[in-house]
Amino acid sequence: MSDNFTCISDAIEGESTLEFLGEEMGKIAPEGSEVLFLYDEREKCQTVRDVVGRFCKIDSVKISDCTLVKCQKIIPSEQCRAVVGAGGRECVNVAKYVCTKYSLPLIFVALEQSCHDYLTGASTLFFNGYPEIYSVKPPVKVIADATLLEGGDENARGYGATCARLVTLFDEDVKRAMGESVDDQTYAYLLAEICDLIECEKNGLTARRVMQSALRVSYALEKMRAYTDGCRQSAQVLSLIKNKANEKSKTQAENESILAPFVMACYLLSICVDNGTGVYVPDNNAQIDIMYRLLGISPLTAIKVVNRHESLNGILQKIHCLKVYKSELIRRGEIYRKVLEFAQNRVKRLYKDRGFSYNKYLDGRTVKRCFALAPEMRGKQTLFSLMKQTGIAKAFLSK
Repeated sequence: MSDNFTCISDAIEGESTLEFLGEEMGKIAPEGSEVLFLYDEREKCQTVRDVVGRFCKIDSVKISDCTLVKCQKIIPSEQCRAVVGAGGRECVNVAKYVCTKYSLPLIFVALEQSCHDYLTGASTLFFNGYPEIYSVKPPVKVIADATLLEGGDENARGYGATCARLVTLFDEDVKRAMGESVDDQTYAYLLAEICDLIECEKNGLTARRVMQSALRVSYALEKMRAYTDGCRQSAQVLSLIKNKANEKSKTQAENESILAPFVMACYLLSICVDNGTGVYVPDNNAQIDIMYRLLGISPLTAIKVVNRHESLNGILQKIHCLKVYKSELIRRGEIYRKVLEFAQNRVKRLYKDRGFSYNKYLDGRTVKRCFALAPEMRGKQTLFSLMKQTGIAKAFLSK
């Protein structure tokens, strides 16, 4: 699978593929016209800028964060014909939002192997400290030049982030059990990619191979419209908890990697617990207070985003469906959990410090808080949402 890249028409990947940037720009903007260049702190962004400057006039903006306030300050000139971006997760999310707002085409040069947002029609931006998801148009083309990529720890982050998408697949399994439609072909594609990357890691990972995986995962997530999952939600909570406590948070990809096996274990626990017909009305007022104290989210923002109550009949039907498919879900979930534990151990070995920086980074109490507040993060309904309605999520905060 690693050499077959023809299925993603919106991506150009390989060695020295930056040379195609001029050709792709010519398809969306005449030579000599003005383009907006968005970039982050990576040194290789200058290399991309030099290439863009050969064909077009440039108005540059450096992206230092992915907040909505920052995005709203970026206003292309009336002469701007297109946007070219270069960087990773924060930059591509900002670039997609700006291009959608001003109806401009976007070409993005991918420089981060742990980002899965390159080809998706969603942009995650922070508004009043809360990660909102906005519907956007994906780039018309993503270019990934292996000669521009960093290896080392960035490969470890990318490997861990890709493996963490097993949680995405399990959320799709739950969705299927509930009678909702699932793209089985894309599900199989994403599962095969995760397995292939794990197999490749045994012989050593290259930056190019990890970037291939990032693009394929992004492609699959867009096909399934799976812009979030329980792992992503809990990782966002972890980042907010760290920021509120004035502690340095790891990247979104690293938080997903370390939390993924715990999320799967929690999912399995929730399925194994016999709830009977027990449905508990969540106390959203208490949840809003906790979001303020632990995450720093203002009550005015929290009251707008807190996960709303579902109907009793709807919850009872979901509980029934979980019972019907209980054995199949547990069997597959246990496999995914073991794979994620294996992957987490491999990730730590891939880091230069062999995972030393993870020591004392996470404790049981913080993990419980991440799970209890995960339903309040934007995105589709995940198994965490059902756990909130059945009282399991509340139990995490009481222990």
